Amino acid sequence: MQEISRLLGDTVAATCERCLDPNLAFVDQSVRWPKSVTTCEVLETIFIPMLIFGDKYLPKNKDKRRKLNDVVFRSLDNLVRSAEESIKRGDPLFPGDPYFNDSGDRLKADSKGWPYTEANAFLISLILHFLSVGSHFGRVPDDLSRERLIGVAKVAIDQILGQFIDGQGWSHSTRDCERQIYFTWSIVETLAEVLEYAEKGEVALLEDDKLNTLRGELSQVLVTMEDYLFSAKEAIFSPEVAQGDTGIFYNNMQAFIILGILGTKRSNEMAQTLISLVANSHLFANQPQANYFMKHERFKLAKLEDRSILPLIVRAIATIYGEYANDDFHNITEKARLRNPWSYLVMSDRLKELKSKRTPDKLWGPEGSDYEIYYTERVVEALISCYYYVKRPNKSAHRLDLKFDPKRFDDFSKGLKNVGTQLTSKGSDDSAQRP
Repeated sequence: MQEISRLLGDTVAATCERCLDPNLAFVDQSVRWPKSVTTCEVLETIFIPMLIFGDKYLPKNKDKRRKLNDVVFRSLDNLVRSAEESIKRGDPLFPGDPYFNDSGDRLKADSKGWPYTEANAFLISLILHFLSVGSHFGRVPDDLSRERLIGVAKVAIDQILGQFIDGQGWSHSTRDCERQIYFTWSIVETLAEVLEYAEKGEVALLEDDKLNTLRGELSQVLVTMEDYLFSAKEAIFSPEVAQGDTGIFYNNMQAFIILGILGTKRSNEMAQTLISLVANSHLFANQPQANYFMKHERFKLAKLEDRSILPLIVRAIATIYGEYANDDFHNITEKARLRNPWSYLVMSDRLKELKSKRTPDKLWGPEGSDYEIYYTERVVEALISCYYYVKRPNKSAHRLDLKFDPKRFDDFSKGLKNVGTQLTSKGSDDSAQRP
């Protein structure tokens, strides 16, 4: 779909422009100083589309391109250096500023990040992606050698595996905190990608024994997410749920994606859940923010706010179609006529709603007015999921033990392509209507 490609390209180009401005680089309206995790998010906004498009959307001007290369190298070196310092101190995880730090909910210029599982997950993914796209930035400095980057990523994975809460998943920090589905989802996506890279022979971050440990922990997550999502009697994405606890609704969506990635055998429940999500997705766009509360030694609790419901909906639908390679599941959804034009129009509507969150400078925010780093990165992930499983349904899926059959997704791909023109004819202008 050309419109998806254009939105991704505009987002990459606008992010690069901000990176070239010392006053705008790696900050937004709420993050006023460059911090570790948000720096990862900004770089991922550039790197993830590059996995498909290469340097197509990077600056064409030679001077700007050289300056961008310097910004990327310097920022990545700072992130790796911070991680190495954390390792030397013996910290259990990498620092989580701006989201989890010594000043609680109030970010300060001198705030120091505290151990945060998602900091590790982001840096692992960032390193994997840089090793794939780094050549587009010219000659990589010796300080960012492959050996150094892989060494830090290996420690990051070891730390995450060491903080696994047996039979449950991960928290925002160490294993003495309660399991949280949001952080479990984020880490599962990273570790699944680690497995994918290892199985392809592209980047081996772990030895066989560690890979077995990783698979074992993901298998436990699979079981506990099945119990969490499917033990309830009511429909997971019913209209009633849309009016209920926002945090539970977000968690349901995240658990659903986890089960698709990890390949649950509960095909009947997965099919019923996807049918319910597609049918009722129009009710969920205005869900308020979810708050994830994190145990904090100084302030008792810190709060992480999440308003990315629209990107999450789009990503969930596209990911389950593309990642969940289960024959029974697809037989059920086909019998339910989920693949008829109605379902493609539903997906097209969600994408048009997502475009209402586009800011005037071609970035993204929950109100469609002010740019927010985390929200923009979430939108990029959602659009990439759509691109992979609509334009390129033969992309290999993350899998524990199942093989991906691209023929299963041909009908969905063709159907959504047929309605793709609606995005360009009804809402492709840069001044999309604001909610």
